[in-house]
Amino acid sequence: FEHPQLARSALVARPSGENYLRLVERILDLLSRGGADRAQAAWGVDKLLQDATATAAEHATQQHDPDFPADWNASVSALHRTDEATHPAITAHRQHLTSGTPEQRMRWSFDVLVNGITSTPVPDSASESGSGARAD
Repeated sequence: FEHPQLARSALVARPSGENYLRLVERILDLLSRGGADRAQAAWGVDKLLQDATATAAEHATQQHDPDFPADWNASVSALHRTDEATHPAITAHRQHLTSGTPEQRMRWSFDVLVNGITSTPVPDSASESGSGARAD
């Protein structure tokens, strides 16, 4: 959040330095300790780093966008003006769509990802291919 240019550049960069290796090492260790098998932990690294990078880039961009407050207020207003007859799901969930601080939402997002990583098997073919191809 403190370095918006770094967050945006991380969306397209392929890191490979020692800091990146330490980060990957730590994430693999934590996921393994949390119950992920080796394939889940390895695939989980990508998902966690993608989510963190995208979130940081989004928030960093918002901080430097003079139109962000007006755009945010317009989105919230649109959600609150919805009619239950045409948008019943939005009206039922309205209170929670914009609740929570960015920090609370980020923490929840990581919890969701980790819980999903540790309980979602990786396809059998992935552990055999070793191609190193990434979907991002």
